[in-house]
Amino acid sequence: MKRTGKWFKKVMALTLVLTLTLTTNFMYSDVKADATVQEGAKKAVHLTAQKLRNAINVVESASTAWDGTTVKEPERDEDNNNLLYISDASELAWLSGTTNDGDNTKYSVELTDDINLNNKPWTRIAKFSGTFNGNGHRIYNLNVNDGDFQGLFKKIKGYSKKYPAEIKDLTVEGKVTTKGAKVGGIAAEIEYTNVKNVTTNIEVSGNETTGGMFGTVRFANLENCINLGNVVNNRFIIGEGDVGGITGEAYYSTFNNCGNEGNVGYHTDYAGGIAGRVNVYTRYEDEITNCYNTGEIVGYAKVGGIVGSFLMRKEAGYSAVSYIKNVYNTGNIKALYDTYTDSAVAGGIVGEIKGPSTVLMDSYNGGKVYCEKLKGSVVGTVKDATLTNVYSLTNEGTPLYNVASYSTTESIEKIEYKDKEWFTSDGFKTAMGENAGNYECREAYINRGLPVFTTQNDTIEEAVREAKKYINRTISEVGYKGLSKTAVDNIAKESIAKIEQLTDKTAIGQEVSSAEEAIKAIPNEVNYGLDLTKLNERVAYANSLDSSKYTEDTWKKVEAELNVISYYMEEGFETQEAVDGNLETLSMHIANLVLVQESTTEPSIQPTTKPSTQPTTKPSTQLTTKPSTQLTTKPSIQLTTKPSTTQPNTTNNVQPTTVKKDVKVATAKLKSVKNSKKKKLSVKWIKISKVNGYQIRYATNKNFKKAKIFTTKKNVSAATLKATNGKKYYVQVRAYIRTKDGIVYGNWSNKKAAKVRK
Repeated sequence: MKRTGKWFKKVMALTLVLTLTLTTNFMYSDVKADATVQEGAKKAVHLTAQKLRNAINVVESASTAWDGTTVKEPERDEDNNNLLYISDASELAWLSGTTNDGDNTKYSVELTDDINLNNKPWTRIAKFSGTFNGNGHRIYNLNVNDGDFQGLFKKIKGYSKKYPAEIKDLTVEGKVTTKGAKVGGIAAEIEYTNVKNVTTNIEVSGNETTGGMFGTVRFANLENCINLGNVVNNRFIIGEGDVGGITGEAYYSTFNNCGNEGNVGYHTDYAGGIAGRVNVYTRYEDEITNCYNTGEIVGYAKVGGIVGSFLMRKEAGYSAVSYIKNVYNTGNIKALYDTYTDSAVAGGIVGEIKGPSTVLMDSYNGGKVYCEKLKGSVVGTVKDATLTNVYSLTNEGTPLYNVASYSTTESIEKIEYKDKEWFTSDGFKTAMGENAGNYECREAYINRGLPVFTTQNDTIEEAVREAKKYINRTISEVGYKGLSKTAVDNIAKESIAKIEQLTDKTAIGQEVSSAEEAIKAIPNEVNYGLDLTKLNERVAYANSLDSSKYTEDTWKKVEAELNVISYYMEEGFETQEAVDGNLETLSMHIANLVLVQESTTEPSIQPTTKPSTQPTTKPSTQLTTKPSTQLTTKPSIQLTTKPSTTQPNTTNNVQPTTVKKDVKVATAKLKSVKNSKKKKLSVKWIKISKVNGYQIRYATNKNFKKAKIFTTKKNVSAATLKATNGKKYYVQVRAYIRTKDGIVYGNWSNKKAAKVRK
């Protein structure tokens, strides 16, 4: 009765949608005089119907959402007691429970409805060896967040290649975010399994071996499998970490008509759009055919658009050949510098390919390749393999491939650079030969305008995904910083929101073009949109002062603030409040400067006329010798705009005073300095009571020459500093107190150091 009730609701809802659509069609069917009005009416019908469908989905989702605890045994086929008809989450939870309790029955499953797991913590189905038929339904709001060997399933395993398990006609959405050692969106492992017509849109993160669909595949055949979710590895361990859009690692397996559109990799050795690492053996013929990647792939050791490492392992008496053929990549590929193994290899299609029984052919790369060590637009490094008929979009300064120094028998031909016009012309189709019919070019924003497979979905959903990706890629490739990045991010956010509501590919293309033009109109300046006029004038005035005329302790405060301002001029102030705050601090330090010759006189009075950069009256006490505290140099600050040739107005140009302060500030104690994440240092110290804030100085030398200074305006005990990868930094901290006469600093703390490694 329950299933009948569900279908009755759906039929009634769809009947309502159909009725509304037919009624509105009738309303605009007579609008013939004005084609524009007619087209607008059609779009209104589509949008109204879509909104109603969405509303129905929301109501239905609320009524079928799982509570996280209810378990109900599903219906069974009368003729096959092991065939389960699963219609909701409580019934899928029953399958999880029985397999985790040790039930080894070979169940098969037919989904009869979409399954809403409602983001409740999911316990993976421990083992499965039958057929799981999604019947075109989806399992959504999956939420797995703890443990090793995680996914919707733990392990899917058939009995042999002749009697495999099967997963088909299924979509899975949600997140699998654990620190487990082997993780996949659908399953941690599959063996002797056929996977067909499966789509995943799962946020996946794990450790060591991680895949958008599967952690590891063995003796598996995957066909028409697409991953849309991002796949991340959390921990970097030497010699470990295989991450892929479809699978982390593969053995004795084939991939046909598979694709990845998510971003993949990060803290991992091996990363690839389809697989992080494929171990091929001469006993079996492994193949990756008609596959693609459009996501960004990042790793530390071997990184490739399709596969990070395609490595042949020879077995005596066998000579099977394994192929990567008719594949393409248009995602950006990045291999980061590995300070542990001193190696990093990146390839547009394959990071490394090794073995005389391995072949890469009939393929192309349209993405950019970045690597501090070894990179190739087609292959990072090749040993003894065959490369033939492979092309790459021009990638300035990058070779097509690199031959390993110990390679002996490689066969390489027709590996060439081509421009974009060639890829969209008959030249590309001629080069692809019998595979030419597999490709077509669609809208300019889809796949960067380069050829896609005709089997890829040509839908509005695909167009929306590609448009969003195109806009975000435009931003990332320009590399905007500071407020410029904030400005373009706002443009992108607004445009993507519009695109998600569009139902016409032409309109989507127009919005993409408008967003691209608006983004490129933003100047790439870290302090874009901020008013730096007064601050620049104040800095110029400070630089015009003769440091030798002031006591060392008061001048050092001006110098320190100038260093802080210099840092933010380069990195970005982010807000106008930050600009004004630094202006106020610098002005205060200038006002508190103490003249060497007048260390006992009363404070000078600010003149009402244009000030001079030197004191206006001769000091009353002339010193006969040059003081030992004199500084020989003063800092120079690069201005973002040309400073005024006149002195600043009198409201800002406060002359130095001779006030002395008796306030004492305790010396801070530094607890730790650690590399927290990419380009960041985490600094901690022991908090001192009754102080207003702290200054942290850090430099790449022990003497703190050209040190950068970071200032906190609160009494805290930690800070995060921007740093440069691969460099060692020395750090000290000191506290300060604000008084009515200015800021008083304590002594610098003990010194600690750390190296930025991530």
